Amino acid sequence: EGQWGTDAFASRFLFENDPGRGSPLKELQRGLLLNAFRLLRPGGTLVYSTCSFCKAQNEDVVKWLLDQSKESLGGHTAKLVEVESAKEVPATQSKDLPGCLRFEPLASKTSGLFMAKITKI
Repeated sequence: EGQWGTDAFASRFLFENDPGRGSPLKELQRGLLLNAFRLLRPGGTLVYSTCSFCKAQNEDVVKWLLDQSKESLGGHTAKLVEVESAKEVPATQSKDLPGCLRFEPLASKTSGLFMAKITKI
């Protein structure tokens, strides 16, 4: 009774319990991230950030990019990079994909967000 936090929020209000409902959004986010990655020069960095608490829109999208073959990424690989400047901010490491950050609303005094820093190698 009285369960709180992002896991409870996601299970009650987001599409994590109904994967078909979120598929178009997840596909859109994958496409946007892939296009952004393809536009990077080798050694370039991008930040993928959402204002969502949903793992399917956050960690799962980043993991999908990291798992892509070199061929599908134009001969390059995607590498998750630690956000050094975030050590002093009220963010927590993602338990599902270490290296990604979650800004919980109460701790960060924001509406909450997710962030991942990715480098093209």
